[in-house]
Amino acid sequence: MPKNYCSAKNLKTPERGEPVQSHTNRNFPLRRALPGLLIASVIGCGDRSTEPAPSDSPLSLVLISIDSLRADHLRCYGYDRATSPRMDALAAEGVRFDNVTSTTSWTLPSHAALFTALPDSIHGCDRNSRVLAPERTTLAEVLREAGYTTAGFFSGPYLHPRFGMAQGFDSYESCAGYEMYSEQSLRSSQPNQKPKGQNRAHGLAHSDITSPRIVDSVKTWLKQRPEGPFFLFLHFWDVHYDYIAPEPFGTMFDPDYTGPEDGRRLSNPARLEGIAERDLQHIVARYDGEIAWTDHHIGKIIDLLDSAGLRDQTVLAVTADHGEEFFEHGQFGHHKELYRESIAIPWILRAPGLPPDVVREPVALVDIAPTLLDLLDLPPLQVVAGRSLAPRLNHQSWQPSDYRLSELVRLKKGNLASLRTEDWMLLLQPEPLEWKALFDLKQDADETAAIAKDDPRWRTAEATWKRAQEHLDRLRQAHELSESSEGGALNTEMEEQLRALGYLNDQ
Repeated sequence: MPKNYCSAKNLKTPERGEPVQSHTNRNFPLRRALPGLLIASVIGCGDRSTEPAPSDSPLSLVLISIDSLRADHLRCYGYDRATSPRMDALAAEGVRFDNVTSTTSWTLPSHAALFTALPDSIHGCDRNSRVLAPERTTLAEVLREAGYTTAGFFSGPYLHPRFGMAQGFDSYESCAGYEMYSEQSLRSSQPNQKPKGQNRAHGLAHSDITSPRIVDSVKTWLKQRPEGPFFLFLHFWDVHYDYIAPEPFGTMFDPDYTGPEDGRRLSNPARLEGIAERDLQHIVARYDGEIAWTDHHIGKIIDLLDSAGLRDQTVLAVTADHGEEFFEHGQFGHHKELYRESIAIPWILRAPGLPPDVVREPVALVDIAPTLLDLLDLPPLQVVAGRSLAPRLNHQSWQPSDYRLSELVRLKKGNLASLRTEDWMLLLQPEPLEWKALFDLKQDADETAAIAKDDPRWRTAEATWKRAQEHLDRLRQAHELSESSEGGALNTEMEEQLRALGYLNDQ
C-alpha cells in the first residue's frame, strides 16, 4: 500500500503545530434562523402529511457536481452568454464564491477531494488505477453516522462505486445510458483482446445524455425517501464532451454556423489540431449549449425540492470538478494542464437563514465539505486541508488560506503542481523539482506572460511551495494507512472497462 493512501478513520495523533480542522462555528444560526418551519408533503407522493417541524429540526443537504464546468462560462460569473439562468437565480438568492480552485483538472481525484477535503497526493486517488481507500472518511459517511439517509446518482465513469466513491451512501445509482462490461465478459476475453463492443461503448459514453435520467431518479427517490434528514449527491455529466445537447440547446448560441463541426468526436485531440478559429468558436458555443441544457435540469431539481416543501429545510450547493481548455495554452479538453481554465470552478450555495452574499476571497474545492458540515452543525472531518467558511458567511473573524494547491499526475509527460495566492500562480514539476513559470494574477489573469526568473517574487513563491510541502508531509503522516488496509489499486476488470471507454489512452 503506498504511503499516500490516507485514512481519517485511523489517524495518528498530529504533532504539535499540525493544522487540525476544527468545527469553527458551532453557533452558526441556520437551524435556529427559521423557527416554525413546515415539512410539506411531496406533490403526488402519497399521504405524507404537512406538520410543524421542531425549530431544531436537522437540515438536509443536496450537493450537485457538474462535470467539466468552468466558472467563467456562467452568466453569474460574468460570461456574456445567458448559459445559466437557473444557477444565476440561485446565486442571486444565495452565496456565490467568486474565486474557487479545484485540486486538479480531471474527475476522479477532484471528487475524492470533494468528499474527503484532502489534497490529491494525500487521498491518493490521483490516477486511473487508484481507488479511494475504505479507511478514508467521506462526507457521506459523516452524514450517515449522524443519522442522515444518504443517496447518490452519478452519470460518468469515474464516479463508479469501484473507485470507492460510494462510501457512506445508503444507495448509489448510475444514471448513465450505457452498461459497463460485465466481469464475466471481461474474464472470457483473450489477453490483449478488446471485449466485444468496446468501440461502441466509447461512443456511447461521450454521446450519452444523462440529465433527464437524473431528474427522474431524484423525483422517484423523493417520493420514497424515509422520514428525517437526507444527503443527496448528484453528478451531472452532460457538460463533458461530446457537446451534443438536444435542440434548441445544441445550437442556440451559434445558430447560423454552416461548418463541419457538430460537437462530436472530441475525445480525439489529434482531430482538432490546426482547427480553424470559426470552427473552434462553434465548438465553444456547443459547450455553452450543454451548460444551458444542464442548467435547465438543475432548475428542475430546484423545483422538485421547493415544491416538496424542502426549501427551508435544505442546504443546496452547486459546484464542479474541473474546467475545460479551448486551446488557451495549446490544449483542448482537460486532464492536461493546471491553468485557470482547467481548475477555476463555480460554487453556489443556498441555505436557510443565509443572506445573499458574494465571497471574493480565494477558496478551494477542499473547503466545500468542511463548510457544509459546519452549516449543518455536524462534527467535522478530522485533520484535513479544507477549512469551514461558515465564519466568513456569518461575517465573523476569518482568515483565508495563504495558497491553494492543485496537482496533476501525468505518467508520460511528468507530474504538475500549481500554487495560487491572490497575487500570483506558480507552476512547477514536483519530482524532480523543476520551476516551470510564475504569473502575476493581478496583471495577467489569463496566465500568459511569465515573470522573469530574477524577479524577487520568485523567492516568495519558492518559500510558499516549501511551506506547502511541509503541510503535506504532516497531513500524510496523520493519514497514513495501516499496511493491512484494502483498497488503493483498481482491479483489472475496471481498468479494461475504462480503457474501452477511452480513459486510459493518455496516461
